[in-house]
Amino acid sequence: MNVWRARLVITADEVIIAGVTRTHHVPLDQVEGFEPRVVRSGMRANGTPTIVLLRRTAAPIGIYALKREGFVWNFKKTLRELDSAAAELNATLAKARAGAEYRGRR
Repeated sequence: MNVWRARLVITADEVIIAGVTRTHHVPLDQVEGFEPRVVRSGMRANGTPTIVLLRRTAAPIGIYALKREGFVWNFKKTLRELDSAAAELNATLAKARAGAEYRGRR
C-alpha cells in the first residue's frame, strides 16, 4: 500500500481525494460538504472514524488521509474531535466556491 499518496485537494473546479489505491475527482457542483462519520469496510467491521465527502448524486467518499486508526473505543468523542476539521474543510470549500463564482463572472 502506498500511504504516502493519500491527500485531499480543494480547487475552484473540483475536490480531489487520493487514497491508498484510488483517486476520486469530484466536480465542485456535486459536493455537498464534509462531515465526520464512522466508515465500515464490511458487514462485521467495527469501523473507522474519519471525515467523508458528501456528494449530491453518489455515495460518500471516506478520506483516508484524515481517518483515525488504532484502538478507538469511544466513537462519539472521536467524531466530536473531527468536527472542527470538517468545519474547516467546509469553510475552505465555501471559499473555493466563491472563487469559482468570481472567476465565472470575469
